Amino acid sequence: MMETIDLGLTTKEVAETLGVTEQTIYNYVKEGRITPWNKETWKMDGTYLFHAEEVERIEGEQKKPGFTTKEIVAYLEGFNIKVSPSTVISKMKSRELPAVMKPYRNIDTFFVKKEDLDANLHLFNRVKGREKFYNKKTGYFLFQPFENKETGEFARIMKWDGTGNGKALTNQERELLIKDLKQQGFEPVIEWDGEITNNKKGSVMLKLIKPKQVKSLTFDLIDQFYRIAGPTNLKLDVLDGDIKIEMKPILLPFYKTEHRDEIDLLKSSLVEGKMILRPNGVVLDSDLVSFVAYGSTLLKEQVKEYAEIEGLTQEEFIIQSLKEAIQRRKHKMY
Repeated sequence: MMETIDLGLTTKEVAETLGVTEQTIYNYVKEGRITPWNKETWKMDGTYLFHAEEVERIEGEQKKPGFTTKEIVAYLEGFNIKVSPSTVISKMKSRELPAVMKPYRNIDTFFVKKEDLDANLHLFNRVKGREKFYNKKTGYFLFQPFENKETGEFARIMKWDGTGNGKALTNQERELLIKDLKQQGFEPVIEWDGEITNNKKGSVMLKLIKPKQVKSLTFDLIDQFYRIAGPTNLKLDVLDGDIKIEMKPILLPFYKTEHRDEIDLLKSSLVEGKMILRPNGVVLDSDLVSFVAYGSTLLKEQVKEYAEIEGLTQEEFIIQSLKEAIQRRKHKMY
């Protein structure tokens, strides 16, 4: 009877078992983290071969001691808490959220235990006045204007709970529940039939003082943002009486001779980005510039893995890493 010899796992099989790329396994071998039994003859064999015990050892080392950043974001969504990966990372780095940094897939990674995350959910609760501003299901959004065509009364959504419920205030200082607007004869002045596509890079940020009256130049400006950018291309936060707006670059139909007040308000409110006066209107553009860098295949793989773990795009991860590196150098200099 022929004896069957178990040659072990191939590089591809080990990569699939550990959930990494084959290149990562080659890196592990080079670093001495894992040793194939055929290290001297692997080229002849066509692949590295690993004993199951060796793979189990690495698998044990890579067991996650908690949630990664990406997993934290997904976990918080279950509590209806929307938060960006960068916000989670900043909470960990500031030590507000207890975290440990351990090697995972050959990368130093922040981990948070579930019990620590559960105990600190308040760190991510919506701050008073910081609302999710748009409800896709109903089509309603914060500061949406309405009009009663029979009476001429004007209304605007001024209070919002982040789930589509709230109150509108009329120009006659009547307060109405959002769900009662149509019953009271009010129709939306701005609606969307579909999403507005905007593939421009970067964003513009403005900070405006929240008006107390439902009709004002500030709200007229916000109405234009909603009309031209659409809800999928902007973010809107209200905090301490300020309206903070971040949106994709847009062209506004404002002209130097006819819209001086609007242009002046834009100038005074612009926090990030730039404003360009053109014959066909005013462009609010980001101040992004492109630059090119080249790195090794290994570096690219590491960027890809880090970005995936932290729930960022590769571009976001690279920019964030550059900013952190510059900050470290500044601290050393001063």
